[in-house]
Amino acid sequence: MKNNEVFQSSYDETNGIGSIIRKKQNELIKNRIDKKDLVVLIKPGVDCSYKNVISALDEMLINGVTRYAIVDQGADEKSYVAYLNDHH
Repeated sequence: MKNNEVFQSSYDETNGIGSIIRKKQNELIKNRIDKKDLVVLIKPGVDCSYKNVISALDEMLINGVTRYAIVDQGADEKSYVAYLNDHH
């Protein structure tokens, strides 16, 4: 949020969540860190569908992410998302 890197994404193969995961994995590799060390926090919002959570979990499997957790959004994240939704 501080770097304005919160944005809506999709499951599109070239521009979606999987693409972001692969980019982060490649950044780890460039820094001589095992890509398996990537940790992804999945933070579904109150309006998130079960299907979207399953799709996010599918992306973890497809991209070999072994460290992930489904966690609640913090109050500041909820406020930020509400602000974004109100201004788009």
